[in-house]
Amino acid sequence: MKFPLSIDYISKIKKQIGVDTLNNATIREIVQISTIIQKEVDNEPLIRFDKGIPGLPPFEIGVDAEIKALKNGIAAIYPNVEGISDAKEQMSIFYKKFMNLNIGSELCFPVSGSLQGSFASFIVLSKIDAKKKKILFVDPGFQVQKQQCEVLSVDYDTINLPEIRGNKFEKILKGYFETGLYSAILYSNPNNPTWLCLSDVELKVIGELSNQFDIIVIEDLAYFGMDFREDYFTGQEPFMPSITKYTSNYILLFSSSKIFSYAGQRIAMLALSENLYKKEYINLSNTFKNISFGKALINETLDSISSGTCHSAQYAFAAMLQSINNGNKDCINALKKYEKHAKLTKNIFLKYGFDVLYNDDLGRPLADGFYYTIYHPKLDSEELLHSLLQVGVTAISLKIAGSKEDKGIRICVSQIKDEQIELLDARLSMINSIKEKFETNEVVIHYQ
Repeated sequence: MKFPLSIDYISKIKKQIGVDTLNNATIREIVQISTIIQKEVDNEPLIRFDKGIPGLPPFEIGVDAEIKALKNGIAAIYPNVEGISDAKEQMSIFYKKFMNLNIGSELCFPVSGSLQGSFASFIVLSKIDAKKKKILFVDPGFQVQKQQCEVLSVDYDTINLPEIRGNKFEKILKGYFETGLYSAILYSNPNNPTWLCLSDVELKVIGELSNQFDIIVIEDLAYFGMDFREDYFTGQEPFMPSITKYTSNYILLFSSSKIFSYAGQRIAMLALSENLYKKEYINLSNTFKNISFGKALINETLDSISSGTCHSAQYAFAAMLQSINNGNKDCINALKKYEKHAKLTKNIFLKYGFDVLYNDDLGRPLADGFYYTIYHPKLDSEELLHSLLQVGVTAISLKIAGSKEDKGIRICVSQIKDEQIELLDARLSMINSIKEKFETNEVVIHYQ
């Protein structure tokens, strides 16, 4: 079997997986479809833009430190839920050096990936106030965090960032907060999937409103420093814009997955402001022994979920943080490969009639980085995802990320290899003939 594949073949695979429409398919379902196709094509690789898997080798300093810890027998010892001192101290140093943030090591706690940090946070947040039962997400955003709320039966709402920037931002956000229904707001910065970046002005609005309405802000730093328009690793101004300048009601999630390419070991750090750690909510007594937010989160919730975080991975995390804190920028320089691949692939899409959906970042051109979004003016996202699969290119719909657009898809550049750049050009050159069939209704997408 060779590319382009038939539309009927793609429909057959969808049915096999149990997918109604590609537009609603999860990342894991797209990966399943891609795996089936890859086995049946004749030595022709798929070009994978679907899952945000790091495309760089793990930071070797971390690997060496973890191996050393394992050889020293750490695997036989239960980790303390509060984490090893080296990792906590290096995280505190990192925050001071690269965010100008004073946050003590005693307020930094290892978690099994940032997702464990958000999951545990949602559990406690849903119980701090009898009325404040909802989480507010800034969308488009990471679908799995909303899935966590659904698993926990925690209500949530979303605000669509591209629609409310500028003068609308404060008014709309305040309208949600003043209902008194929300315990927290969560966003990533840069944003997954649009790669838009909340500005210092917008973060100030969030911070001031969170103070006014007692809302906890969860800042997901999954892509720390990967807005390559600025160098945030100089240890001096400009520091990356952060909510921590404007409120003490915050939780920070810092992941090793992208910055250190250490996704497989599921190691991250959750940090709380001292104010939030000590803050008491009487309603917590209905569920927890502790009414202070920090103790309910760490001593009871995190301990209940996993009884600590992978011991050896904490040693890796400590070593990687220490290396970057001491001035080793090897892993940061390596990340520039994502910027390069974003520029190259974006230009190829533009060459074949595509356009970037979110390209205006408050008057600045969008940064080139891990993600960007595209659309084709003559195809909706379902038709577009089908067309790309036919020519051996995979991506995901923006709909599953909470976007209100019906034509956009997310491109993640982490998995494309240097030698596949020319192949992408060749594959996309086939798109026009497929597009013409859609335009003339010569093909019909067979829904299950």
